[in-house]
Amino acid sequence: LPIIDRSVVKRTVMTSVYGVTRMGSRYQIYEQLQKDGKLDENVRYKASSYLSQITLKAIGQVCHYAADLMVWLRQVAKRAAKEYNIPVQWTTPLGFPVLQPYRRSKTSQIETILGIVRVHYDGQDLPVSCSNQMDGFPPNFIHSLDATHMMMTAMKCGRKGIAFAAVHNSYWTHSAD
Repeated sequence: LPIIDRSVVKRTVMTSVYGVTRMGSRYQIYEQLQKDGKLDENVRYKASSYLSQITLKAIGQVCHYAADLMVWLRQVAKRAAKEYNIPVQWTTPLGFPVLQPYRRSKTSQIETILGIVRVHYDGQDLPVSCSNQMDGFPPNFIHSLDATHMMMTAMKCGRKGIAFAAVHNSYWTHSAD
């Protein structure tokens, strides 16, 4: 019986186009190995770290244009946040405006007779969160294009009288259509 099969790295491969990080990939692989129950925890941790590294490297080699795009999207978000303190925003091909609202939060501690209470504030006057902008832009941008494609497909089906059904980013029609 093979210990490592397709299911172990499938989630990482599928989420790579959404900008999965090495840490996220390691976690996904670890979870799958844990679910399979084939390795003890110490080996599972080491195996997930190793598999994450080689899986992402292989994806980068095979799908280098997609990997390059993810790097570029992250750089755009970093520049917008660090140099201009503005959130990343774009308009989909359908004209739908998208804005990433990620800002740093501010925490204050208030002493009460019952103890210390922490209050988090994340208003629009706070600086943009560079890390959240960078991590969010690649998957959010790709999701917005997926949603645009689905909507355009639904609209075209509607104009042609073709049955159309959808759940999240999966959509289909009758086989005769």
